[in-house]
Amino acid sequence: MSKKADKQKGKSFTISIYGQIILTIITIIMAIWWLDNHKVLGYLQLLLGLDLLIMAYNNKNVYQRNNFTIVYIIIGIIVLVMAGLNLWRLYG
Repeated sequence: MSKKADKQKGKSFTISIYGQIILTIITIIMAIWWLDNHKVLGYLQLLLGLDLLIMAYNNKNVYQRNNFTIVYIIIGIIVLVMAGLNLWRLYG
């Protein structure tokens, strides 16, 4: 591999890991907020679904583990569909 390819891979590694960390922190904050205000359930599910999809990406590309990648993708899509239904019910 060339140095440019190594640098590009390192950059995507950093962005995806930081993205997962930031989304996990925001999801935890939203879960605490959900205990007080149950109307934020759709947003909590949206963040959780996105977090699971980023976890699947990191699991496959960064850590090169394929064990739970499909499980993360399937659960992430299910949670995103549930989030869409909850938000549609709330605002639709």
